Amino acid sequence: MTNPLSKLLEEAHIYALKGNYKQAYKNLEERHLLADSLRNQKNTALLASYNARFHNQNLELERNQLRLQNTEISTRLQKRMLLGIIIFLVLASVFSIVYAPSYRKMSQRLRIERNAAEKARLQAEKADRLKTVFLQNLSHEIRTPLNAVLGFNEVLNNEEMELSAGERKQMLEMLESNGSLLLQMINQSVDLSCLDSGNLEVSKTATPVNDLCRQVIKKAEKNLPERVKLELQKPQEEIQLTSDARHLERILTHLLSNACKYTRQGNISLTYTSNAKQVIFTVTDTGCGIVPEDAEKIFQRFEKLDHFKPGAGLGLSICRGIAELLGERLYLDTTYTSGARFIFEHPQ
Repeated sequence: MTNPLSKLLEEAHIYALKGNYKQAYKNLEERHLLADSLRNQKNTALLASYNARFHNQNLELERNQLRLQNTEISTRLQKRMLLGIIIFLVLASVFSIVYAPSYRKMSQRLRIERNAAEKARLQAEKADRLKTVFLQNLSHEIRTPLNAVLGFNEVLNNEEMELSAGERKQMLEMLESNGSLLLQMINQSVDLSCLDSGNLEVSKTATPVNDLCRQVIKKAEKNLPERVKLELQKPQEEIQLTSDARHLERILTHLLSNACKYTRQGNISLTYTSNAKQVIFTVTDTGCGIVPEDAEKIFQRFEKLDHFKPGAGLGLSICRGIAELLGERLYLDTTYTSGARFIFEHPQ
């Protein structure tokens, strides 16, 4: 016959493995209540047994006292009764000494199980809250480019609208820009989901850093504002890294894209140097900068310094998640005050 306590514990473990932490908590709570009930029943029966035994012993003592009054052997019976009482007290003491540690261990184990169940419940509630906030923010951010796509598409397909070639070209550019932004948000949502679930694919190969940085610079030049100079500063020797080139390029591209977004004049530079342990990438701009108090806040999800800029505020959060997945470090240099400088450290 299956022990109901073991069965409830096994079911709780199964529910926890399936991610159903609420049901796991209920099973552990039910197991705790059942264990308390069984223990109370056992203690009640034990106390009843003791009371019966004490009652019988009291009756026997009374009989012995009567016999002591009428027979010469009362002394021997009294000694035997006294010896029995001593033995009983010794056995009771031994029982208490043996039972007390077991009870303490059982209480400690139940307390650990309750704490684990409570922790699982809190984690499940936190996951639900994060999911709700994520969906709310994402739906809000997606609405703006989606409305723009639908609106420009409606105007372009309206035969009654007379548009010049310049207006049509401008609308098509806006349509493409908002469509790309919408696709970027969707891709970021997918990447965030993969990071949270641990399913983001990583494939490390030998990566020529010089070639990769030139490609990143070439992409960034397309979004470079007027009056801003973009440059690549690199060592003379060729450097190779064992890394996922796709993810590495993505991090550097996003850092340069952010620099282009927040720099109106001056220069933006991508620099990398190497030592025996790591290759250090630096993206520096002369834009509006970031106060030291926001150095960690900007890596949180949906955090944007300028809410009028396009984007969902997920890029830096995803970049740091990918960097940590690759064993790398991405952070803001708070000592730089002429704009913003992000440092990306990659192990050799």
